[in-house]
Amino acid sequence: MVLDLQQEIVIVTVIGVESFPCSMRGQKKIMIDGKWQIGSLQLPWKLPMTWLEEQLTELVTGDLSNVTFKVADLINPDEPDQIVKVMIDCGKCPVVERDTLQKALIAAHDETPAALATIVKSMGSTLHKAGARMLIYRDGQTHGTFGSFSVESEIRLEALKVIDEERSCNHIVSLSADNVALEGMACDGMLEIFVEPVNTFMQALKHSDK
Repeated sequence: MVLDLQQEIVIVTVIGVESFPCSMRGQKKIMIDGKWQIGSLQLPWKLPMTWLEEQLTELVTGDLSNVTFKVADLINPDEPDQIVKVMIDCGKCPVVERDTLQKALIAAHDETPAALATIVKSMGSTLHKAGARMLIYRDGQTHGTFGSFSVESEIRLEALKVIDEERSCNHIVSLSADNVALEGMACDGMLEIFVEPVNTFMQALKHSDK
């Protein structure tokens, strides 16, 4: 099964946690036509996380009509230091980004080794903002761009590690004035990029109501 991004779809991905004894990075929960149908967010020992489900549902069923991409912190009301950080794709991203995501879904379905890199935070002067994507295949081919050779080269190396280890990560890229000047650009900022193996989508499909 390959998800159709032309549907009314919302994809939620865990990009980090705080004060948890394990990582949930890459776990997904997908809403189609207003209902959770694919994926599951849970700890390995299946500790009840009702608060997480409730906050997530409230967040994605709110007014997202003008939102294409969003990053949010979900906080355990009983243990405020426990935080699950998620990125939310509302299925209304620009054509280029949607095409990159669709190719990642196809790669996952075909079991083609690849990693999807998504900008989740940008600070300062940068060419791309949160939501921009780049797909990196193990054979070196790519789809999508971050607009900077130095950024893309760094992310390619990180993506190869992610593919080999099958483990998602958050990677910080610093855009120093000296580095970007060599590329003829006037950027000086920072990017946080979430890099995940595309097989996280297939793992989510194992928890499907469809």
